[in-house]
Amino acid sequence: WYKSHLNLTFRTPDTLLDSISYYLLNPEIECESVLSSFQDLEQQFQNAQKIYTNLKSQYSIEKEEFLRFYNSSALNKNSYRNKEQLIRDFELFLGNKNNLATPFQKLNLFGTQLPAKKTNKGYTAPSLRLYALVDAYIDSYQRLTVVDSLFKHRAIIEIRELIAAQKNKRGILGYQDLLIHVRNGLLASPNISNKLRSRYPIAFIDEFQDTDHIQYTIFKTIYKNEKSCLVMIGDPKQAIYRFRGADLNTYLVARKLTPQKNVYSLTENYRSTHLLIKAVNSFFGKPESFLLKGLDFIPAKFPHNKAEQKFSSSTGKYIPFTLIEVDTSEKSINHIRREIAHSIGNEIIELLTSNTKINNVPLKLNDFAVLVNTHTNAQLIQDILFEKGLKSSIRSKISVFDTIESIELLKVLYAISRPFDQEHINAALLTNIINFDAIKVIALEEKDESLDSIFSSFKEMNDLWSERGISALFKKLEYDFKVFQNLAISVNAERVITNYKHLKELLISEEIRKNLSIHGVIKYFQKKRGEDASKLKEDEMVRIESDEAAIQVVTLHSSKGLEFPIVFCPYLWNLSIKTPKFVIRSNGLVQKGYLTKRSKEVEDAQLTYKIESEAEYIRLTYVAMTRATTMCYVYHKNGSKIRTNSFDAIHSLKAGNNYVQKLINENELQKKIFLFNNFKNLCPTSNHHYRMKQ
Repeated sequence: WYKSHLNLTFRTPDTLLDSISYYLLNPEIECESVLSSFQDLEQQFQNAQKIYTNLKSQYSIEKEEFLRFYNSSALNKNSYRNKEQLIRDFELFLGNKNNLATPFQKLNLFGTQLPAKKTNKGYTAPSLRLYALVDAYIDSYQRLTVVDSLFKHRAIIEIRELIAAQKNKRGILGYQDLLIHVRNGLLASPNISNKLRSRYPIAFIDEFQDTDHIQYTIFKTIYKNEKSCLVMIGDPKQAIYRFRGADLNTYLVARKLTPQKNVYSLTENYRSTHLLIKAVNSFFGKPESFLLKGLDFIPAKFPHNKAEQKFSSSTGKYIPFTLIEVDTSEKSINHIRREIAHSIGNEIIELLTSNTKINNVPLKLNDFAVLVNTHTNAQLIQDILFEKGLKSSIRSKISVFDTIESIELLKVLYAISRPFDQEHINAALLTNIINFDAIKVIALEEKDESLDSIFSSFKEMNDLWSERGISALFKKLEYDFKVFQNLAISVNAERVITNYKHLKELLISEEIRKNLSIHGVIKYFQKKRGEDASKLKEDEMVRIESDEAAIQVVTLHSSKGLEFPIVFCPYLWNLSIKTPKFVIRSNGLVQKGYLTKRSKEVEDAQLTYKIESEAEYIRLTYVAMTRATTMCYVYHKNGSKIRTNSFDAIHSLKAGNNYVQKLINENELQKKIFLFNNFKNLCPTSNHHYRMKQ
């Protein structure tokens, strides 16, 4: 029975790899399974079979009475919106001949919650054994799914051994292997540490908040006596690279182990204006605003020896920080995103046309930056700025394989690799690269001669690719279908053409480097499209279109270390928290992974993950707000009807109504509300260094 279950759960090797890759890439992480062998499940399996048999039998006895109630108007319409489909799914589930069936998604609607919570007022559900048996079966089946944990546990152990054997056989060491070998060597041979310490008595580690426990152990082992000095420089408030393996716990442990007399703080901010520093301090100055113990906020100060910026504008007084309230109560998220993008464009236009100067120098386009959380949002901002006649450039650490141009080019190449597959050829023709419209594609299908000509063209490209490689293919594709003319009429054509050329260059290079066939190139392209962001290589990052002055559209993670005179933070209210594939519990410098969904340890670890994810988003918010030298705009939602798996860092920092009201009471913020239609007109007037807009 469990073999059948595992075949359904892990249909391909890639499915299994996706579920255990984190543990394979990080061999230091221990993983635990709640079972020691498959035999431990036998009793639970027999129990589940018995409940399933009883459930089928009981439904046949109570079916008539149940359906009479079920088909009435007694049940909650929201939960039982499609009653006919639900009952079909239920009876199909009970029709399994193997005395065991996988529960369908809404099976719980037939359990005890039906009479207890899903029956409308004025109605009473019949008293049936059926409900309790449904709940019992769901619970018993879930207990069986721990077989996934045992299988993954065995796979991790065996594959780790196989990988180690293959590496040893081929003489291969990865980056993580080098770190582990160095650490183990230092711990085993003190003489190595002595020699390194003698040669390099002082070590500085910059960006220490982005290190991990293996690296820290290496340096802690070398620099462990008074004849040496280890200087660890870092800002834990800017620890935002957990997805790359950076471990903030390592920083916090190192900080705890360092004597207080050896701890120094750099409190002066040389980047921002005095009033902007004060504004940002107010957001993060409350106790435990960063959620994690040991991560305290030290307010920044304006340097006494630095001259203040000169700011002038025909609109009036200098306002360094603007909190813009967005009404999200009646609108879709996509609609709100577009409204915000329009408001940013309008505000930039107003600043550019209001004779605004910083240190007597008029504002230019590249004085503005928009910090976004996803490439999709970056593209949206750029498209709307383009509509308003504002040139912008996307600057991000995002893979060119994760762009619209990548999707379209893969469609074209896939069709060429299958030159007689009309469905894929039609998909290729409808891309911006070839630029046929739907009417033209339909017309082709009605004229056999025209369709044959297209098939012939794709066959010729396939033959050319096979004989002379992908570089020759691109030349023919671009000539026959006028590719660059097609791309030139795209919205934001410069960005589109830059991405297309970049993809083309990478594919040509990979084909030459590995001598790939057509299908080898397609497989490589597909693999890159689905690759995790942590594997991103520098030559795959989206390139800047040109060196001309342009508004910088930058992802939050890419903005770290940069500075811009005027910064917009439009989407800090919608930072997505994903359900973790791998539950990792970090306790000091020890990391442990849990492979099952059912245990107290896993529940605790998942809660820890959620808190740590929210804490990291607050740190990301801090990084975003501190990129500005002169002015910062932050968008903040005031509605609650939109339900997403998102995190609102501003709410968490208590910068919502209550906190704003507190600031008002302290005379630190004058609340001005400006009503406008679809964010078309932003009115930039206020008397204080804070303002709110709506």
